[in-house]
Amino acid sequence: MIKSSMNFHDVLFPVNLGPLTYRCPDKISERAKPGMVVSTPLRGKVTKGIIMGRALNVPSGEIKDILAIHGESPVLSGMMIHLLTWMAEYYLAKQGFVLKNMLPREAFTKIKQKKTKAQPLSIPPLPREELKGGR
Repeated sequence: MIKSSMNFHDVLFPVNLGPLTYRCPDKISERAKPGMVVSTPLRGKVTKGIIMGRALNVPSGEIKDILAIHGESPVLSGMMIHLLTWMAEYYLAKQGFVLKNMLPREAFTKIKQKKTKAQPLSIPPLPREELKGGR
């Protein structure tokens, strides 16, 4: 079977790795653009990464799917992706390491909303005359 690279994307994670290739399901493929944040399986857990672009070479073997695309617009522009690639080559660093230092940590983590302690509702006691119905 010949695989088309139409729905395969290289995804970069904020770890000391290069981009990995993932398959993009048809239901979300129209939203998949370079620079978008996606959730994918990595090392046994779901991890957020950035789409770097369409995969030029589709590897043989099992290819995992992109699970979700987050947001409506890319977090990195094409120029920022180009800068990231250049920095990794210039400094002889893995692209994932450069990505980790380019974006804040919150771009890849779920932000928990602060739980506010609900103040108990205190109802002031009624005077005894009002309890007896005396008006």
